[in-house]
Amino acid sequence: MHHLIAKLFGRSLSDDIEAEPVHTTDAEFIDFFLRWKFKRSIKKDIPLIIIDHFTIDDFFICKEVSPSPEELIVQAEKKNRKLGEAIHELIRKNVASTPLDAIGKFDINHITITEERKNEIFKRGFWEEFYKTFPKSPGFIYLSLPAFSRDGTIAAIYMGHRWNMLAARGDIYIFEHKRGKWCKSKMRLTGGWGS
Repeated sequence: MHHLIAKLFGRSLSDDIEAEPVHTTDAEFIDFFLRWKFKRSIKKDIPLIIIDHFTIDDFFICKEVSPSPEELIVQAEKKNRKLGEAIHELIRKNVASTPLDAIGKFDINHITITEERKNEIFKRGFWEEFYKTFPKSPGFIYLSLPAFSRDGTIAAIYMGHRWNMLAARGDIYIFEHKRGKWCKSKMRLTGGWGS
């Protein structure tokens, strides 16, 4: 009988019922996100260069463009309650810098470097030296710990990506879990930075 009603109304009855919470670990989500963002490098088995700690500080670096953490939460809550939950959690989880290895392993081919090592490379020869050290690399990235809405259906992660002089970008990426997989959301937040 339920199937007949669902057919008549063109949707399943479960559309009106809260789904079971989605559980994705931080490592699983980071692995998914990096595969989504760097498809070409991953196909060519080029390791990603990742700074050795999680942070969101980068997002708030440009005060003229980026909202404050409080403004970002309010902006997210106005768009969607679950997005507000995810952004609140994103900021909470990334208040302190967390070592990359604290979440365990993620499978993506990557090289972890410290800020000190990155700075040494740049002192020796800026981007030219960086690309001698890491040929074919797509640059280096800073990541935040990912965060999720309470039911796990919305995820947010910050990535700062630098690949050359005046070639850099920092954004919060939002994903929704639909039909058993993560998809890039159409929801957007203002802020971020680029050069």
